[in-house]
Amino acid sequence: MNRPRPLSLTFFGKGVKYQQCTRVPGTLGLDFEKAYDEYQLLLRQANYLFTYDFMTGVCSDAVVHGAIPVIMSMAPWNADEIGGIELKYPYITWEQYQARRSDSDILATYLAGRQSFLDTIRQMRADWPAKIGRLVHLFETTFDTRCARLQETR
Repeated sequence: MNRPRPLSLTFFGKGVKYQQCTRVPGTLGLDFEKAYDEYQLLLRQANYLFTYDFMTGVCSDAVVHGAIPVIMSMAPWNADEIGGIELKYPYITWEQYQARRSDSDILATYLAGRQSFLDTIRQMRADWPAKIGRLVHLFETTFDTRCARLQETR
């Protein structure tokens, strides 16, 4: 991953339902009015994604593209809900961002977390055909019916 990245972004998302959101000074606003290719380009060039929406695919997309999510607020989620997320992505809080002495302070930890996140995605993809097979078997057994056999594509 090439560092430094020239941009940082602010994303409000569902956060506007739970608190007042303001764009972090010096950042570009990220919204869904952008074309998908522009959205991806911005994430690839962003160092940080400041967001008020913890439970959003935008954070996962940011991690995949190498941007560090900075969570401005966890609202309305509680610690149990956050801890129960199946696919945990690396992030830092606004308070951790403000307390950092330099970007390198958080980069090594973030990169290790990013690698773990990507490895988890790869493993989930590898396990997907078997999970679908178990679901189909359960469906067939429960409803005493026969489904068409799924063919694995590779």
